[in-house]
Amino acid sequence: MGNRSDCRGRWEELTARDTYLDGLRALVGGLTRA
Repeated sequence: MGNRSDCRGRWEELTARDTYLDGLRALVGGLTRA
């Protein structure tokens, strides 16, 4: 069962990266729109 925490850590890492990329995309979109 040791893999479960590893999987969750990886999932949280991916989710954080997605949130970061979404914010970056929104920022770039706002800049190009301005």
